[in-house]
Parts: sequence; structure tokens; C-alpha cells
Amino acid sequence: MRPLTLLILAALLLLAACAPAAGGPHTAPTPTATSAATLPPDVTLNPRITDAAEYRFYQLLPLDGIPPIYDPQFAPAAEAPLQDEELVLGAALGGQARAYPVAVLVFREMVNDELAGIPTLVTWRPICCTGLVHDRRTDGAPRTFGNAGALFVNALTWYDHETRSTWSQPWGRSIVGPLKGLQLHLLPFELPGSRRIQRRWR
Repeated sequence: MRPLTLLILAALLLLAACAPAAGGPHTAPTPTATSAATLPPDVTLNPRITDAAEYRFYQLLPLDGIPPIYDPQFAPAAEAPLQDEELVLGAALGGQARAYPVAVLVFREMVNDELAGIPTLVTWRPICCTGLVHDRRTDGAPRTFGNAGALFVNALTWYDHETRSTWSQPWGRSIVGPLKGLQLHLLPFELPGSRRIQRRWR
């Protein structure tokens, strides 16, 4: 059994997770090295995409004007005041699973996390109701992503701390900067109610 666990961020903002039974603008922390992890057999990294097109986007807020979650911490889900049908974004990989309440993602939009040893990026665009989960490695190196505070095709954009390249959330692809044309691998996820996902992953 994998008991559902949950993170208290601040006040009543919570971030849920499912773990194995065995044990002003935000200033981002300095990224730390992440140990190499192998992908499951059915998951491969996307290659670099060649595209000479220039993309325009509209800057609305400063970088991390909506502060992402850079260091998620988790607690038992039994302690979380979630309704049975409260919408969560769930991801499972390598025998581990986590569920992120949309009520939290609406206010924070981005979570830099790690699942089964794989660096992940969980994102949510409130206006479009678009939730996605990506492997945040590029060419084998983990990246730390922040909120770029800009809109591209009316959707969320990110920036990576290492190169300050700008990325499109729905494309999972860098549109401006040194990493332009590079695409993150999209990971499987679900958007069920909290009680349903807890029954499925227990």
C-alpha cells in the first residue's frame, strides 16, 4: 500500500503526494546537482527540434512574479482538508505517485519536483485550465524552472535558471534563448478527484 501524503505550503495551501509504504518576486535557490536516473523502458527523451521561426510573447509580470514551488515537502494526506472530488493533478512513475491539488496550482502554477529519481516540472495555467507534467532534463542535465511572467499564445511561459531561455508551457519547448528549439519530454498524468486517485494508487 502507498499512503497518500500531502504538503502544507502556507496557510491552507496544500500539495498532495502518494509515497511508498517504506519509508515580491521570489528569489530562487541555487540549483543543486541531481543524481542521474534512468527512464522507464517506455519513456524516451525528445530530440532537439530545429526551427528558425521567431516567437513573440507579452511580458506581464517580473520573473517569478507568481512564485513557483522550488522545494516541495510532503506530509500524510489524511491530514489534508481535501474534498472527495477535489481536482488534483496526479502523476505516477517508477512505482511512485504524487497528486498535486489544483487549488494550490492555481496560485503557484509551477512545481519543481522529483519523482522516482526523475526531475519533474508540474505546471498549471489557471485561465486555460491546462495542467502538464514534464521531465525537466535537457540533454541529460536537470533544469530548474521559474515563471517567466509572460504570455505566449495566451498560455504560460517558463524560464530556466541556467540559461534564462523562455519556454512555452503547452509546447514544453524553448522559444527564445540559448536553448531555443529544445523540447522537454511530456510525462503521463491524470486529473481525477482526490478520493478516486487515492483508491487507485493505494
